Amino acid sequence: IALRTGALPRFSLGATFYGRLTVIYLLTALIPLVALSYFVTRFSTRELDRDLVTDGLRSLQTVRRMVDDYLEVTQNVEEADLDDDVVFWLSKVIRQEITLFVDGRRVATSTPELFSAGLVNERLDGRVHRAIFLGREAYDLTSPRPDALTLSAPLAVDREGTIGVIALSLAAHRRAVTLKTMAVRDAILISTCLTVLLLAVVGWLVA
Repeated sequence: IALRTGALPRFSLGATFYGRLTVIYLLTALIPLVALSYFVTRFSTRELDRDLVTDGLRSLQTVRRMVDDYLEVTQNVEEADLDDDVVFWLSKVIRQEITLFVDGRRVATSTPELFSAGLVNERLDGRVHRAIFLGREAYDLTSPRPDALTLSAPLAVDREGTIGVIALSLAAHRRAVTLKTMAVRDAILISTCLTVLLLAVVGWLVA
């Protein structure tokens, strides 16, 4: 009948004035909550990512100091280069996987089994080489896999001052950051749902 007479059905927010008022009240309160949840989540994610990089740089400085001390203490010792055993010990100190590259090739690592199994490339990533040696960057962040994050930086690897590249795996730290981000999102979602439920109950009682 509505189509025959040319009239279109009207959209109604509620059957009564108080019902429409309750719906408008809920929508008005919900939109700012959703916007706030979005911005808080984005802000928390950026802050956690910044903390991740800060922790990586702090570990990098620790390794540099320890390598300098090691090279100074062993200056009168032959065959005192940075090998897998030394790098493994360093990785235990900072609790992160470490790999050293010289001239683009791996010379030492705390996880030789990964390289032996062919799971990790033996050569330095070309992007990292360009950023550090050509771009003169202090460090470079790469993500070779979705679940991996690597911080690479120049490092003097011997007493002659040969500059290599040290790569720190931040995968464990990244997983921790991901869990914290998910926890923040869950808390915001629960808070939003509870607030909307409370507003609905109050609106229904008032109506």
